[in-house]
Amino acid sequence: MIEFIKMHGLGNDFVLIDCRLKSDLKLSAEEIQILGNRRRGIGFDQIIFIRGSEKADAYMDMYNNDGGMIEACGNGTRCLAGFLMDESHKDAVSIETPVDILTVKRASNKGVTVDMGIPSIPDLSKQVNSDNLPISLSFSKENLMSCAVSMGNPHAVCFVENVAEIDLEREGPLIESDPLFPNKTNVEFVQQLDHSKLRMRVWERGAGVTEACGTGACATVVAAVKSGFVEKGQEIEVVLDGGSLYITWVENNHVMMTGPYLYLFKGEIDLSRL
Repeated sequence: MIEFIKMHGLGNDFVLIDCRLKSDLKLSAEEIQILGNRRRGIGFDQIIFIRGSEKADAYMDMYNNDGGMIEACGNGTRCLAGFLMDESHKDAVSIETPVDILTVKRASNKGVTVDMGIPSIPDLSKQVNSDNLPISLSFSKENLMSCAVSMGNPHAVCFVENVAEIDLEREGPLIESDPLFPNKTNVEFVQQLDHSKLRMRVWERGAGVTEACGTGACATVVAAVKSGFVEKGQEIEVVLDGGSLYITWVENNHVMMTGPYLYLFKGEIDLSRL
């Protein structure tokens, strides 16, 4: 029997399994796919194994529902941080990930704030320039603006006039598997609403359409600053299908993400019966 906790951040849902006292627990990609099935398993976008860490309060071992490992997950970090804070009655925790150690603090009115670290702009051999990728879309116009950003995991941010018109299930997989991204990429479609608000919809690598993506919201703001849509240092509201995240790319180049987390239920499941 495997005990688990189900949580979500703006509809991006997770199963958390606490492995700190049983660190040898590992699941195969096939077992993760079974657990992630919404009809035959528990159902989730991502699964998080909470492991011990010598450098932080916990280590975050993360996988998409297709069984593939992921490097970073903003909404998952908030959920895990909320769990750790509630457990320890602390107002701040640190979480080790495969690429960085993230610090998280309580935010009185909006959940928790995660220091997501310093973004980077990948050096892609086929780039026209640092701000414009030659991505082919079935609806694309010649002046389509797009940008690659890494938040520890890859993102392709595409600015469009109306995100509601985008067929995510058609366009997302095309960009996810573009030859520009040998390890595939997350895909964000973004519409500017005003000088401090962006509307974003996302196709997540290995998970498909989700209601929210924390690292995607961070990448979106970085791309929007670089493209001149919003200003660096300003708090930007990113409106996702599941709700809003508040992102600031501060002057020391760190990206700060603030948003909620919510418990759904606890349970246990017997893999041998699936």
